[in-house]
Amino acid sequence: DEDARRSEMEARRVQAEEVLARERAGHMSATAEWERENSALQEMRLELTRQEAGLAALTESHARTGEAIAELGRRVGDLERDLEEQERTIARSRDAAERVREAQEGLDDRRSELETREAALRTERQAERESAEHRHALELEVAQLRGNRANIRERLEAEWETTFEELRSRVEAPEAGAADDWVSELEAIRTGLAGIGPVNLLASQEFEEEKERLDFLEEQKGDLEKARTDLHDSIRRINEAASAAFSRVFGEVRENFHRIFHTLFEGGEADVWLEDPDDPLDSPIEISASPRGKKTQRIHLLSGGERALTALALLFAIYLAKPSPFCVMDEVDAPLDETNIGRFTAMLERFKGDTQFIVITHNARTIEAADWIYGVTMQELGVSKIVSVELQDLPRGQVA
Repeated sequence: DEDARRSEMEARRVQAEEVLARERAGHMSATAEWERENSALQEMRLELTRQEAGLAALTESHARTGEAIAELGRRVGDLERDLEEQERTIARSRDAAERVREAQEGLDDRRSELETREAALRTERQAERESAEHRHALELEVAQLRGNRANIRERLEAEWETTFEELRSRVEAPEAGAADDWVSELEAIRTGLAGIGPVNLLASQEFEEEKERLDFLEEQKGDLEKARTDLHDSIRRINEAASAAFSRVFGEVRENFHRIFHTLFEGGEADVWLEDPDDPLDSPIEISASPRGKKTQRIHLLSGGERALTALALLFAIYLAKPSPFCVMDEVDAPLDETNIGRFTAMLERFKGDTQFIVITHNARTIEAADWIYGVTMQELGVSKIVSVELQDLPRGQVA
């Protein structure tokens, strides 16, 4: 009996060594295949990194564009307020000038009336003294006219800032006629000059300065409006490109979601859609799921396991459209029963060639499907230790 058992043990040992040799050969072949696949995966990760860098740059550019739009909007508001203040200032100046003109006209009327009365008074006094003091009066009149002439000359030269002779050269010669014929015209000219009031010699210069500033502000306003229009056009083009890209990827995810949901639930229907298709970038997303044998309903009405499996179906649908090199799952299989655990691990097996899954779980069947196991144990009181086990070389039935 002992020899028989020893022979049987020897035969089993030889058989085990043959199985081990075949498994090692398969492992070496699988390792070489994995290295080739891993090299291709690294290249895909590099490409993804470059694409993500480009997307980050585009996002940053979009943010800077938004800040520039806000700054330009504030500048436009400041310029518009400045322009309104200038217009109000001009309106107040016009009102003040109108009131001054009206007051000056009233003063001129009173002055004309006073001059008329003074002339009448002088005439009466001159009539009283005409017989006795006619000669003396004439001399006084001549002296007064000479003084008036000198005063007028001085005033004209002061107001016009030039000599009387120069002013006389500029004046056209009067038409022939008596002096009395010019009295009424002289009075009219005098009244008109008095109505004009004091002349602001800097008005023309101030007008040119204000006009130049107004032209500058209008030019700046035009530039800002053009820049705002250009920025709006850029934002519109970016939004159109982003909407087109999102709609294309969303369509792919929707198709993948249909297939994977049907696979995980072995039937049933599911769909995902936008509430506002005209605005895909800001539209809420709705999800409906109908496992086999149930009516179509919103996802929040499903059981915990059905919601978890539906979420996994959507996750794998996204990975089909946009693969990711890593995926971390924390207790996602906790609500699943034994049947759904098998579907879940089968889906992991299908996708692990493109994505490295890190699954935190306590489920034995999920652990059995893993290639590597990492755990934490306390061999000594207060001292934790990380333990790792590589399972990919062992038959799946021996993991337990």
